[in-house]
Amino acid sequence: MTVDGRNAQTCSARTGVSSALAAVGLAALAAPGAFAEPPSAPALDGKAVIANADTFDRLVKLGAGPLGEADGIQLVTYLLADHTLTPDEEDLLAELNAAPGAVTVEADNKEPLNVSVTSEGRGVVDLFASKRNLNAYWMAGNDQMRKLWVFASCGPTAKARVEQFVASKLYPEAQHSTLQNGYSPFRDMMVDLMKTLPDFQAEAALNRTAKSASYNAAKLVDNALQDRLPDFTYDWIRPGPDQ
Repeated sequence: MTVDGRNAQTCSARTGVSSALAAVGLAALAAPGAFAEPPSAPALDGKAVIANADTFDRLVKLGAGPLGEADGIQLVTYLLADHTLTPDEEDLLAELNAAPGAVTVEADNKEPLNVSVTSEGRGVVDLFASKRNLNAYWMAGNDQMRKLWVFASCGPTAKARVEQFVASKLYPEAQHSTLQNGYSPFRDMMVDLMKTLPDFQAEAALNRTAKSASYNAAKLVDNALQDRLPDFTYDWIRPGPDQ
């Protein structure tokens, strides 16, 4: 598994790379600024030209009304299906994020389409409209952590990035966890992490995504440490069939 499918140094046992190299990768990710990326500044003009007709058709299918949070998640998930954003897709998201009203979206042999987003939809688009430093959300309150979980909801590529990011935060605590201290540093971090999950009754899908990403991150750390952590330290968050 890689960060945005591009960081070859970040690895886990699931990739077939040795646990030792996985540990090196997670240690590097734990460094300050490891998830910081330079901001991009596309020219904004209230228009977006889409090269892929299928992408344009997907916008049409999402409907004429403003795109809400669920629509935004669907759109970004679709755009990231090939693990990356093309320049025109990046421009589309930047335009939707910045425009006070509708954005005119054009494609060859298509009637122009006016697309707008609600404030909730803009919250999703904003996560991908420029390069995100995920550190800005980490343990900065549940509202900020919710953005991290929404990010993870936008398809396998986005979720993999969040899992690697969370693993990078868990890794130092796991390193300092031993039988002698009851694995308290790691266990305490897991408890704090679970406190940031969206309420299951109100946001079941987002809760499941957050719990799954957290569990997978813990598993990545345990794999990197050659199964040094007892399973009970994180198995209690394993998503069940109804979660």
